Order: sequence, then structure tokens, then C-alpha cells
Amino acid sequence: MVRPYYLFTQKTNLNNIGNLLRKNPSDKVNKTKYYNLKKQLKTMVNQKKKLFKQNIFNKLTINFGNNSQEYWKTLKSLRPKENEDRDVGYIYENTKNAENHFKNQGACKNVNLGFQTNIEKSLKEAENNLTQNENTDSPITYSEVKKILIKI
Repeated sequence: MVRPYYLFTQKTNLNNIGNLLRKNPSDKVNKTKYYNLKKQLKTMVNQKKKLFKQNIFNKLTINFGNNSQEYWKTLKSLRPKENEDRDVGYIYENTKNAENHFKNQGACKNVNLGFQTNIEKSLKEAENNLTQNENTDSPITYSEVKKILIKI
């Protein structure tokens, strides 16, 4: 039988060795310890789950004919609680929905195409004007800045 505190200590040991492995990934001793502990922890968790299921099955079979109140109490304890937060689960119910959710994460829903084409057109015109006008390639002088500031 697996004791809960032993699972906790195994998990903390696994985390500590994992932290050491992050610092020095080429250490073979810690790698073997890590993978052995991981394997042990996985088997212990599986044993714990198997024991839990077996205990529930035993309770249900024993109380089926003899004690109906205990039988229904056990069955109701298996039902998920009503107050659990399930507001995020709707995204992941269907893998297609989840895939579409993440694909369209950064996409704009309301795009004004007319505005976008106007801006692109004006930018192209500005580029064409820049290539044809050599005056814009010369540096700005102090007197030009002074004239603009006076106008403002």
C-alpha cells in the first residue's frame, strides 16, 4: 500500500533532481536517478488509482443489496461537484474547436478593407514621390525647421 506522504516525498525528490539536471544536463548519475524516480512515481500513482477504483467497486458491490443508502451515497460521491469552474472547458471539448481557437488568436474580426487599401495606396504614392524628388533626400537645415516652427 502506498502512503500519501511517500508520494509527496518522491515528487519533491524528483523535482530536486530535475532542478539539478537543468543546471548540469550532462550528469549521467542524476539522469539515471531522475528517470528511475520518475518510473517509480508513475507506478505508485497507477497503484494508487487502481486501489481507489477497487475500493469503490468493493463498496458498491457490498452495499448493493444490503445497504442502499450507503450504495447511493457512494455513487453520488463519484459525481462531479456542481460548483467547479468549467468556463474554460468549452474551448477544449472538441479538438477542432481548440485548433481553430489558437489559429485565429491574432486574427482581426472587423477589418475595414477600404481604409486599408486607401492607406496602402497613399503609401505607394508617397514612395513614388520620394524616388522622383531628389530634394527630399537632402538633410533638413536649421533654417527650414525655424520656418516651420514659426508657421505653427
